[in-house]
Amino acid sequence: MPVDHACGEEVRLLELAAISEGADDIFDLADNEKSLGSSVEDRRAVVEKIERDSIANQGVAHVVFLERLMEDPAAADKAQGYVEEFMTAAAAMLRDRSAGRIASEIASAYAGAGLAIEYGVLPWTTGKTLAALLTCLSYILKQPRSSADQSDDEIVTEFIDRLGKINIAWASKVSKPGPKKRRALEEADAIIMRARGDRASRLCIKAKRLREWYPVGSMRTRLLRLLVSREIMEVGRNSSTSTRELQFAGLNPVRGPFYVVARPRIEGAKIVNASECLCSTTGIPACRLT
Repeated sequence: MPVDHACGEEVRLLELAAISEGADDIFDLADNEKSLGSSVEDRRAVVEKIERDSIANQGVAHVVFLERLMEDPAAADKAQGYVEEFMTAAAAMLRDRSAGRIASEIASAYAGAGLAIEYGVLPWTTGKTLAALLTCLSYILKQPRSSADQSDDEIVTEFIDRLGKINIAWASKVSKPGPKKRRALEEADAIIMRARGDRASRLCIKAKRLREWYPVGSMRTRLLRLLVSREIMEVGRNSSTSTRELQFAGLNPVRGPFYVVARPRIEGAKIVNASECLCSTTGIPACRLT
């Protein structure tokens, strides 16, 4: 049965021609001549067969969808409703503007799917589609992102938010801990060095943990420069590194590299950074102390 194609469809497709005999074309595997033939005519016949089979077996849902869309005067309002529904469902995952931008792209896909379901083009349900796309968003946000996609404030705020979720242990540079405390120190992401005299306690982040959180070197370098320039993190032991060599009884090895947060104010189970350079963030959320 002949199929009517919507106007404008052709300009949205890129036609890749099967070119002259003996040249590389879209069929470029070494043994393609055996199954596809070597002439332009042979290969054109294969391409046309693929097109016919695609229409016969896969349908033309996009054409039907466009027809329904153009016939629906409320389509724009419906689409916006689906976008808002997705963004509301994803709100807990959106910790910064860059995450919001990623979510908005997936929200657009959900809006298209929602309309297609409503029009009877897709045999899905909006509930399962929403759940599937939220899973996709969660996976994407867990991947390391390029620092080029984030502003300085977003990078710093993301780091401050992360501090609210890390595993922290208290320690002393001299007191020898028992087995339980040693295990806690080994498992911790950061260690709070107890204050001595009138010196403030220090939050010491294990260097290997920060490398795990920010595996891309350029991102890690940019973050550290921002944290030092905003006086959130102390400078390193020399100009070539941002880490300090610190020693804690109970760690194996007892001495290692750490990043030191600048003079955090510690109140019970909450760490409140004394710096005023935390963008719009007023403090570090409660941390889990071991």
